[in-house]
Amino acid sequence: MYDFAVMWEWVGFAVRWLHVITAIAWIGSSFYFIALDLGLRKAPHLPRGAHGEEWQVHGGGFYHIQKYLVAPEQMPDHLTWFKWESYATWLSGAALLMIIYWVGGELYLLDPTRAELSLWQGIAISAASIGIGWLLYDQLCKSKLGDYPTAMMLVLFVIIVAMSWGLNQVFTGRAALLHLGAFTATIMTANVFFIIMPNQHIVVNDLKEGRTPDPKYGKIAKLRSTHNNYLTLPVIFLMLSNHFPLAFATDFAWIIASLVFLMGVLIRHFFNTMHARQGHPHWTLAASLILFVIIAWLSTAPMLDTWEEAEARALTPHEQQFADAEGFRNAYDIVLGNCAMCHAREPVWQGILWPPKGVVLETEADVARHAQQVFLQAGVTHAMPPPNAIATMDDESRAALAAWYRNATAGDRALSRENIENLIAAVALRDRKALTHLYALTSAKLFGVCLRVLKDRQDAEDALQEAYIKIWNGAGRYGAGGYSPMSWLIAIARNTAIDKVRARRPDPVDIDEAADLSDDAPGPEATAIAASEGRRIDLCLDELDARRADAVRAAYVEGYSYQELADRHAVPLNTMRTWLRRTMSANETARPDDATVAEYVLGTLPHAERVAFEKLLRDDAALRRDVADWSNRLAPLADEIEAIEPPAAVLANIEAALFEPAAGPAPFWQRLGVWRGLAVASLAGMIVFAGLYAQTLQPDDPATRLIATVSGAQSDVRLAALYEPETRTLRLNRRAGTPEPDRAFELWLIAGDAAPVSLGVLPQSAAILVDVPEALAGRIGDGAVLAVSDEPGGGSPTGQPTGAVLATGEITAL
Repeated sequence: MYDFAVMWEWVGFAVRWLHVITAIAWIGSSFYFIALDLGLRKAPHLPRGAHGEEWQVHGGGFYHIQKYLVAPEQMPDHLTWFKWESYATWLSGAALLMIIYWVGGELYLLDPTRAELSLWQGIAISAASIGIGWLLYDQLCKSKLGDYPTAMMLVLFVIIVAMSWGLNQVFTGRAALLHLGAFTATIMTANVFFIIMPNQHIVVNDLKEGRTPDPKYGKIAKLRSTHNNYLTLPVIFLMLSNHFPLAFATDFAWIIASLVFLMGVLIRHFFNTMHARQGHPHWTLAASLILFVIIAWLSTAPMLDTWEEAEARALTPHEQQFADAEGFRNAYDIVLGNCAMCHAREPVWQGILWPPKGVVLETEADVARHAQQVFLQAGVTHAMPPPNAIATMDDESRAALAAWYRNATAGDRALSRENIENLIAAVALRDRKALTHLYALTSAKLFGVCLRVLKDRQDAEDALQEAYIKIWNGAGRYGAGGYSPMSWLIAIARNTAIDKVRARRPDPVDIDEAADLSDDAPGPEATAIAASEGRRIDLCLDELDARRADAVRAAYVEGYSYQELADRHAVPLNTMRTWLRRTMSANETARPDDATVAEYVLGTLPHAERVAFEKLLRDDAALRRDVADWSNRLAPLADEIEAIEPPAAVLANIEAALFEPAAGPAPFWQRLGVWRGLAVASLAGMIVFAGLYAQTLQPDDPATRLIATVSGAQSDVRLAALYEPETRTLRLNRRAGTPEPDRAFELWLIAGDAAPVSLGVLPQSAAILVDVPEALAGRIGDGAVLAVSDEPGGGSPTGQPTGAVLATGEITAL
């Protein structure tokens, strides 16, 4: 299988290569023309309008160049324009920034220790920061300050320093410096696109039409070109800085970036003065050397958070995805044993004083955050560790790293019942990290539930915050309730939201008791409800009368009260209550209060009755089990509710309410309102890119992916299987079960009435990849069965199962 991560890495490499080539062409031509311009000589024989000339020799030939300050008297037949070097450099650079810092934003762009931002917010700030520099610079040039070049450049330098500081408050160090470079490069390319080229076209058109060109256009273009020349060296430094953690991974990175601009200006001033034959101002080189020494000293400031701080920090949702994946513990041990001696906050490998490229691989969060880099550098290639540096990174270890990454990216296993139950159990033991992990996995779904009921984002955020506080305080009671884990979480969120709804929309006080429900014969609704295990009832809404099915769905999903449902369906209030109570208790074995339990779970129980019912719940264990039973039965209705990521501030509020004293206001750079204004100018471009990229990364059509849970009632063998038809890859995760000594587990495919076909002996590893032969690929589909049998060590000697069949599982569409 050709991993997308590998392909995407090559795309990034190709665009980087293109960017370097175009940058060399642009910077080279810029340097050449500035040197040429400054070196022009006056001569008596020059044509009318010519400002100077230069003779040059290169490649075995002589070149004679003349410059006209405005234009020659006649338009030449051939004219070469120097513009695409600039355009191609900016376009390839923008593409590279999107590939690395937008697509890979969870790793390269966002720093959760600096600002709590979602990926889209980080991308918005990124896009806005690139364009805002040109807007400010252009206004400065067009203002009265533009007549005073030195003063204007000082103001621009202050803007650059402020931007450097601001970017370092929200982004990773490497992203901050890179974006400052993009900020400056955009000014340079915009000068070419909006000023220099249009002015040149005006002059050319005047010549073509016989008019005398106005010299002001050439003067303006020359000024902007000179600005570009002085900005070139700092941009090159900033573009290279992401390879050197000494530049970007320190607390003073923003000062280093600012000083680099002064260095670049001084160095260019030396060469420009020299090319103009006005001497050699060596003081500029001495000043640059002093600045360089200061930069080197600043780079030794603390570069990273301490191990204790990193260990205490909660994992981000992106990190949690990889930390929860099958094989993470083994992968973490491999990385720790093979990589952490160099990639540590305080490296112990002789000769290495700082972690290479600023990549630290010590804590679980560190390894999870750099999962893709671990996969590419040590999983599918042998780039790391360096040859002979470590002897324990064998092929099996590399395969384990690759399997872990693929497990994490193959599908979302984080929301498994077992995982959620384990987190709830840890929360009950007052594990703060577990609460953060649980929030990362489930908050989007619960926020969607709250928002669907409350219809107001602020109310939904408040409800979500209250719900997780209740989860923290009530996790110890989860195990005794009989809930499935997601049903329990959804029930808490729904009840919290419904309480808020009922508080602002009081129930009518004259609702009458519904009609008697103890008919001996089942009503029409009963035929739509199938009882399979005693009192367990599954609602088949598709078979109910459409209006009654809609009423059940609207009550659960939208949080509608009886009055709102009655208005929605234009029936009397009592009729609506009778509908739902009969629908929910349409089972001859139902207890008399079963409909009331269902009403409570649906959220339709009038407020006074709801309060009374909750008092009974505190002391009645059987009633609590009934509520859990109904919550489990109705929870699938929440599947239609879209998961919506809540604002980052909600988790901070929850943690503050539970663990911290009241804190003062957040720094202004962490307030999203400060940055939202900056994002407006470039949101359109961001959305277009995100849309185009999202299309390329759409997950496989769910109908084409197949799953199976392979287990047996008489054995402990349990495997989860995921089949990808496009690559004919069957992914297996061994959850439990190991063969006896000298025995092996063999996997079989059974399609219809055909004889079992072996898919091979299963290795002992937890993560297993099976390449399905092309001849068998067509047999794997809905209804086929995977089976595991107990065989001799080398597998079945006959080609058919010879030992006991330990586990089976039907394949179904995902």
